[in-house]
Amino acid sequence: MTIKVLHIVNHPDTLALIKAAGIEGEGLAWRDPLYEGPILAESLETLSEIRAKHFADANWGTFYSIYGNFERRDEALRQFRRFDSVCLWFDHDLLDQLQLLQLLNWFSQQTMSGVRLELVYAGHVRGVFRFTGLENLHPDQIKKLYRDRFDISVNQMDLAARVWKAITADTPKQLMALRDEKMPLLPFLKDAIVRLLEEYPEKETGLSRSERQIAQVVYSGVSLPGAIFEMAQRKEHMPFMNLQACKRILHRMLTCKHPILALKRNTPIPEVRSEDFMRQHFYITNIGFSILAETTDNITLNGIDRWVGGVHIQEGRVWRRDKKQSVLKRTYA
Repeated sequence: MTIKVLHIVNHPDTLALIKAAGIEGEGLAWRDPLYEGPILAESLETLSEIRAKHFADANWGTFYSIYGNFERRDEALRQFRRFDSVCLWFDHDLLDQLQLLQLLNWFSQQTMSGVRLELVYAGHVRGVFRFTGLENLHPDQIKKLYRDRFDISVNQMDLAARVWKAITADTPKQLMALRDEKMPLLPFLKDAIVRLLEEYPEKETGLSRSERQIAQVVYSGVSLPGAIFEMAQRKEHMPFMNLQACKRILHRMLTCKHPILALKRNTPIPEVRSEDFMRQHFYITNIGFSILAETTDNITLNGIDRWVGGVHIQEGRVWRRDKKQSVLKRTYA
């Protein structure tokens, strides 16, 4: 008797590797950069609509195309009872952990009707010096990981639901409380929580860790967007960001009221999704240098309006991260 399996993965390339490894089943890529934009305590369908609007407003695409992709994905997930088993494939980085949390939280609210829920959970792979994601492995390595999959327990789903609730809260207090908690049931979660908290603006610069790393790379002399992205991700213990998100940060630092980055003199700023954007050379401005030197504050100069999980950081409602004390404090600017 053939067992029908649904494989849910972060990256479409992982689905291709699963097929190349001779593993049978249907595939679903959970394509959503959850480290970017609002993550609210809403139903799957409502959250998909909220996130599609956010990405459309940020010029990642049209609302209808983005929301259409989310709708098809969500409908495929709702059909999980057609299968005997659902296997989740996620590794150790922030993106994968956020997606895994969203899925486990959703499954914790479902009647499984005998469907087996399994997990391929990878933080390192034997023979791989720097493991950067399932999509970068070989079919034989994928096959070995599949043999080592395990059933997801009720306790693991309960933990995921609790962490998801903290991430979707409108203050970071619950998430900060979880930062020091031991989580052996899902051992990669703790590092992911710490990394998400680092996306709050620093007390010293007003920049998130991602923004500061990108500005540091440009200051070091790397100027092309593709190279900036690669070098910034090398500063991560577990790279998670995609190129599109990096380009949005570059564009934000280029177009803010007091630019942190600049192009060559008199160069018009291309549309962020264009090929021309990838050919531009970026340079640090004097203001950017003073921010990195911690003598100028980015939020004081440029304001802020962005999301970390369920927290909308904006003027009058700013949470800043103290790098030395590793705590978040509420401020008004």
